[in-house]
Amino acid sequence: IMGPAFCNAQMAITWKDEKYGRVWNAAQRVTREEALRMCTNNGAYQLGEEDKLGSIEPGKLGDIIVIDKDYLTMPEDQIGKIQVLMTILGGKVVYEKEGALP
Repeated sequence: IMGPAFCNAQMAITWKDEKYGRVWNAAQRVTREEALRMCTNNGAYQLGEEDKLGSIEPGKLGDIIVIDKDYLTMPEDQIGKIQVLMTILGGKVVYEKEGALP
């Protein structure tokens, strides 16, 4: 079962149905980089906040998550299982998975 944090990215990358294991509309697949952009930069653009959100750049808000796997190199059919270990908002840790970090 995929977790909520990265299941949309996995679906955009693989277009694979988890229930049947079938790839649907393979021509619509996107790269990992494109999926990441869809979940970050594009969302900020849709909100009209691309000058403050969506990417890590000087002058932008630096909210960030720490994850347990390497999104860019792990098997694409496992991306939905990535776990968020920590969330930092406004420079403060607002979530830390118990026992996940030293």
